[in-house]
Amino acid sequence: MPIVRIESVLALEAVTPERAQLLSLADRLGRLFETPPGETSIRYTSVPLVHYAHNEAELADDSEPTFVEIIQYAAPLESVRRAQAHEIANLVAEALSRSKSSVHVIFQPDGRKRVAFGGELVD
Repeated sequence: MPIVRIESVLALEAVTPERAQLLSLADRLGRLFETPPGETSIRYTSVPLVHYAHNEAELADDSEPTFVEIIQYAAPLESVRRAQAHEIANLVAEALSRSKSSVHVIFQPDGRKRVAFGGELVD
């Protein structure tokens, strides 16, 4: 069930990833989460740098953070989240040609009884 939402802030001249890159990333994340084929999905979106800001700070033109939000059936224990966060940051940074330090991982609460596929709530 893992649903992974990736949102990258892109400078004007930046190129979005190719489908093959995203498919490979989905495969690698599926192996990390130990899910069967077709059970880990990712959705990639991008935001232009001009639509992103920090409070009281000017961003460098090459500042391109990437946010990764993950919903799993049951959120793993903190020790597992720590290990997964490092691996997810590595995988996403490699797949999208980003620095690991610019990849920010956000674990959402349990997806169980909060997510519905085809209108059917996941129990």
